[in-house]
Amino acid sequence: MDLSKYSSEKTNRNFKPFNLTDSIQATINSIQPFIKNDGFELTFDHNEDVIVSGDESSISRVLYNLIQNAINYSGTSRLVEIRQSLDSNEVRIEVIDHGVGIAKEELPYIFDRYYRSSSNHERAIIGSGLGLSIVKAILERHNAKFGVRSSPGLGSTFWFVLEITQ
Repeated sequence: MDLSKYSSEKTNRNFKPFNLTDSIQATINSIQPFIKNDGFELTFDHNEDVIVSGDESSISRVLYNLIQNAINYSGTSRLVEIRQSLDSNEVRIEVIDHGVGIAKEELPYIFDRYYRSSSNHERAIIGSGLGLSIVKAILERHNAKFGVRSSPGLGSTFWFVLEITQ
């Protein structure tokens, strides 16, 4: 239902300025209690607060899905890094794991509905296989650039870019 909702919404009626940095920190804080006992560490590298315009709850869902995906595929590393960097009037968010990575031939399909990488993962995968499809639908609705860089055995970096609200 969520994927249908995000895919079918064409309007930006819920878009308003919000503090993306605070939203990222809140998402991290909501996940940490559930992964702490498994030895996972989430880090957040940022220099300043950033205001963007969008649907804050949807962007929080993007962050949650990307972090959960990184946890599932982090391998033995147990480290997931979230980075926020600024470039002119844009902010780039990266969610980085140091796990199993994704084969080059699988990358074009990674945001497809129900697609799961054949890579081994450390934790049991919880969910419907729609997490990255939902990420794609939300980011497309926000006119955001997004993608993934990955190499087998070296981990993955999922990223997206939003315009900064001045």
